[in-house]
Amino acid sequence: MRITLLPLISLAGVAIASVSSSVKAPQIELKSAIINSISGLSIDGNVIINGQTNNLLINSLNSDPANYTLESISGVFKNVKNDKKVKDAPSVTNIGKTLISNSTTPYVYSFPSEFKTGDLKLEVSVTVRDNERISHVLDAFTGVLKVVEPKQTLDLEMLSIYALLAGIAYFVLKFVYETYINPLSPNEKKNKAKENKPSAPIRPVKIEEQKEGNDDWLPELAKLKQRKNKGGASSADETSGDETNKKGNKKSKKAGRK
Repeated sequence: MRITLLPLISLAGVAIASVSSSVKAPQIELKSAIINSISGLSIDGNVIINGQTNNLLINSLNSDPANYTLESISGVFKNVKNDKKVKDAPSVTNIGKTLISNSTTPYVYSFPSEFKTGDLKLEVSVTVRDNERISHVLDAFTGVLKVVEPKQTLDLEMLSIYALLAGIAYFVLKFVYETYINPLSPNEKKNKAKENKPSAPIRPVKIEEQKEGNDDWLPELAKLKQRKNKGGASSADETSGDETNKKGNKKSKKAGRK
């Protein structure tokens, strides 16, 4: 007895076609864009920075009356010239985020970058699951990225933090050294305080304001000046006395002649 397999194969094909035709494609629109920043400033365009975490914002607009669940995200980097795969992008699984009906749901897909500078192609796809637990793969992003190196900029905020930490560390180490490692005795502390205390300024002494008396308290230079002034004054007095005596003698001589 011969059994013909052609009718069975045709029936199986019809069954598969009917099942595939019954699966409805989700009415989900995906809009994605690279969102990166350097030193807090956003970058326009599809620019990724080496050595940093780059972010792709995926907005899922679900126009379907039913909710879907975001299951996973995967991607691949390709050569721009020959479209050959360079490296697989990181995959994110077991996301479990609900894409609510008639609403937009954002999701940030992050990936590192360690490539040669220049152009690089990125393709990203997402997998969503419907209420009947059927998975659907959707294209989320296809575009050419520009790979750049990070700029070496002077971060004033970080420098101020480093300076503050250095100052705190200095005072802590100084306290530990003076308290535990090499503590000073009370007498040494007093002597150190006296050494650091500034001396009182010397007030200039005016000789003419001083009265005659004990001049031991005067500096040597003031004493010398005082002696000179006294000597000059006495010599001046003697000179004026001699001149007066001479004038008197002259007058007396004139009177005698008369």
